[in-house]
Amino acid sequence: MLLDVPRFFADRGLDYDTERTIRIDARMLDELAAFHDVEFHGGELLLLRTAWAERYLAKSPEERAVTPWRLSPGLAQEEGVLRWLWEREIALVAADNLAVEADPVLESDFRYPGETPPERGVDHSGMLHRPLIALLGMALGELWKLDELAADCADDGVWEFFLTVKPLNLPGAAGSPPNALAIK
Repeated sequence: MLLDVPRFFADRGLDYDTERTIRIDARMLDELAAFHDVEFHGGELLLLRTAWAERYLAKSPEERAVTPWRLSPGLAQEEGVLRWLWEREIALVAADNLAVEADPVLESDFRYPGETPPERGVDHSGMLHRPLIALLGMALGELWKLDELAADCADDGVWEFFLTVKPLNLPGAAGSPPNALAIK
């Protein structure tokens, strides 16, 4: 199923910017599910449209060069989000942003005491990836193209579909193109 964050914000008359860190917590996930009139029965593959990728791809190379790419809406780094996904038995969560979760990590229930950011590179401190992958064994999908699927869902009001995902068989790999296909 697909939860369309920008469409939800627009419906509520709320300000939404894909180049701002917007933390989607458990309460908002419930509101998004109610807005899209979807129910969870266990084993669902959850897609979260933030519109980050489509906005980024619409920019010229010059605009991309000056875009602060580490700012995006996404899942909040909170135990409540972890519990929300676990209680609904979500098997995979994928989004059209860089990390599925809000970026950068502003507040987190998952920071180690005394952990400091690295001098260079990505700061993984406090990320939701750690408990999602290591504790729940959940598959994550990043940078998925969701705009056309979201438009189709909005047109017919059906936010559920059959989704198949077959990553490449790369022994020892930590990631792969998803080769995903949604059928409505």
